[in-house]
Amino acid sequence: MSASLDARGFSEYFGGAKAVHIQGQQFPVDIFYTHYAEPDYLDAALITIFQIHLEEGPGDILVFLTGQEEIESVERLIQERIQQLPEGRQKLLTAPIFLALPSEKQMLSILHLGRGTIQHSC
Repeated sequence: MSASLDARGFSEYFGGAKAVHIQGQQFPVDIFYTHYAEPDYLDAALITIFQIHLEEGPGDILVFLTGQEEIESVERLIQERIQQLPEGRQKLLTAPIFLALPSEKQMLSILHLGRGTIQHSC
């Protein structure tokens, strides 16, 4: 169930339409915060992405950004900077997701989760 959807109210609004609950999985999550506001939060996000990629074990990185332009910009910068890493450390899959992205590409982003993915969303 969506964290922001009142399924009962939604169902009632649509004349008693059936709501289907699909059990999901939960995974442990580590959340990292900065101690102070960052003057350039996109650059700080990129630095953090690469620190996690290089210093932590396998896993996914979820980055929340404010919109499509930022998501596409960060994805492009990741692809540029990954080329500067040693050859064995260049495997990094990005999976952007935002409202204007066609539904087929949104599904691809979801399917990539769990494969060492950096997912950008807004």
